[in-house]
This record gives sequence, C-alpha cells and structure tokens, in this order.
Amino acid sequence: MPVRLRRRLLDKLRGQPNREMLVKRGLKLGKNVWLGDGVYLDPGHCWLISIGDETVIAKDAAIWVHDGSTRKHVGYTRLGRVAIGARVFIGAHAVVLPGVTVGDEAVVGAGSVVCADVPARTVVAGNPARSIRSLDDFALEHSERLSRRPHWPYDGWTLGGRISLEHKQLQCEMLDDGEGGYVE
Repeated sequence: MPVRLRRRLLDKLRGQPNREMLVKRGLKLGKNVWLGDGVYLDPGHCWLISIGDETVIAKDAAIWVHDGSTRKHVGYTRLGRVAIGARVFIGAHAVVLPGVTVGDEAVVGAGSVVCADVPARTVVAGNPARSIRSLDDFALEHSERLSRRPHWPYDGWTLGGRISLEHKQLQCEMLDDGEGGYVE
C-alpha cells in the first residue's frame, strides 16, 4: 500500500485531519517535511503554524496554537503563532505551545514541553524545555562517539527497508554494552 494512502487511512481511523486538508486550511508546510505517526498539528487554527523545509517531527508530537486555559477566566481562548524553522528535529511526544518560535536546526528532545522560544542551532529538553547545549557541541560529541561506536550503512543492511535476521542478531550483540550505536 502506498505510504500516502496508508497515512491518510491511519489519520482517518484515528480521527485526525490529514496533511493535505491542513495545508488547504492554511498550514504553511515546507519541502521535505517528515511527520511521524500521530503527530498533532492544531487543526482548529492550523493557518497559525509554519514548518520549515527538511524538518522532522517524530511520533505523537503535538503543536498547539490555542490555549483554552484562559477561557473560563477571561472569556477568551489565547492564540499564538507557532513557527518551526528549517531542518529542525522535534522528538517523540514533545509538545510545542502557542506563541513559540523554534529556530533553524534546533533539536527538541523527546517528551519536552516547549513554552518559550528556542534559538537556532540549540538543543533543548525537559519540562519546561531548557537549553542543554549548542548544536555544534551536540554534533561534535556524536561525531567523536561515531568514531569508536558501531555504525551501519542503510544500504546493504536492509532488504527493501527490512533488516535481515542475521544483521538484527549482530546489532544486538554489538549494542549489548548499553553504549548505543548509529545507523545511516
């Protein structure tokens, strides 16, 4: 089944609006954006969301542009634009709240709650999300680890997107020490 059709069917089953509908309603979506399963882009005000080119938003992350907590107290729901830059990574189950800008090439850790702007090329994590390092430091650490940790190319390790049993067993053995490894 083609990926687009599968995604549409899953969205429909989950009661979630699909990407094409959100774009028609005004969502600003860059080129080559990857949205994981269950990503929630506030459909009631999706025209207030912009996502830059080559951004990845992992499984079950949510971007909210409205905050109903004010409704009972002041009679209005607070709205705020959300701008996600280019080449951003937002981890699984992260939440981005109204009025936030996430700068280009930023990394938002899994499960983080982003309630303030994230500068470009910054890694944030936690609840509330806080800066934990620069992207340069993050990349340097992983480049150094890559030189001493197991790593695998995508091509040659998978057959049509599936990894062989032999390669699965080998990866498990090589990662037994708990230090992790990398795949292309």
